[in-house]
Amino acid sequence: MTSRFARLLLLPALSLPLASIATGCVIVGEDTPPRHDPYGDIAFDWSFAGELTCDAASVAELDIVVLQQGLVIDQIFNEPCIGGGLVLSDYFEGLYEVEIDAFARNDALLFSGGFTARVNGGLTTDAGLITLQRFGNPITPPRQDRYGDVGLFWSFAYPGAEPIINCDVAGVREIDLHLTGPAGEQITETFNCREDDGAFFIDLLEGRWTIDIEAFGTFHNADILLFAGAADFTVTADRELDLGDIVLARHEPSFADIRVDWTFNGTSCGLEGIDDVTIAYHRAGLADPEEVLIVACAELSKTVSTFVPGTYTISLSAVGFHTDWFSSAVVDLAPDTMAIVPLQFAPLN
Repeated sequence: MTSRFARLLLLPALSLPLASIATGCVIVGEDTPPRHDPYGDIAFDWSFAGELTCDAASVAELDIVVLQQGLVIDQIFNEPCIGGGLVLSDYFEGLYEVEIDAFARNDALLFSGGFTARVNGGLTTDAGLITLQRFGNPITPPRQDRYGDVGLFWSFAYPGAEPIINCDVAGVREIDLHLTGPAGEQITETFNCREDDGAFFIDLLEGRWTIDIEAFGTFHNADILLFAGAADFTVTADRELDLGDIVLARHEPSFADIRVDWTFNGTSCGLEGIDDVTIAYHRAGLADPEEVLIVACAELSKTVSTFVPGTYTISLSAVGFHTDWFSSAVVDLAPDTMAIVPLQFAPLN
């Protein structure tokens, strides 16, 4: 495991007896994240030894039993066989076994089968097409499902440099992960981009998995996809797999980045009483700046991604104890590059 490896274990909340729940008023602010929905659904389609329609397979009704660790959680009897598939709703997050029996109009058992699905809160898990076998025919014994864990980190392919892990430099705010498992399992998680955290998934079904990763930032106050990547990996039962850093490629190669560095000749932010620096990015041909940012002066550098290539005027301004400060430069921004603009503040008076 890498030195930055950290587990993110998603555990269900503990249930409390009603007597222990205190009444009161909960104030929810605008920044309060939505409450996690711990319940999800299971969807699946069926076929009968390869036959997709109920009439052609002479199936009239189905019985469905949902189990968890061998205990019956739900039962559906005499479900009319109309079309293909069902959606089973409102199951608490976890792993479930679904057993299905298909009957003729005279109640004769014709087909039988089942599958395993993992429910994720607020989502519908699509188990895909479940093929029921004809009852009485030899059936290969179902394998005993086995599970392992996997952890990963992300990094970003940057123009003219080795991949970087710094989310701020890459302009990445959020990471979306979508996993597809060997039995068609679908797992989607969203993480704040922190280079030291990564992601960790437990109890993945043994077999071949695919992960798709998307990294989002902000461009003109709107979300924008900056980087994306994918990887295949194999989960081994009772093992912990470390994928290390998955390098994400720039989603839109035509974009470019600007890094502005600032200095003072013989003085500093603190000595001049400067708290913040205002940076204006003005693209030629536009009446208004493309972007205006206020950055702590002590940072001495700021990188912004996803500029459209072209000619830009970069302006810095700041207010000190005794005077105002200013600096500017013109830069030609080429596609898929990072322009480094070093600026030295000068007093305005």
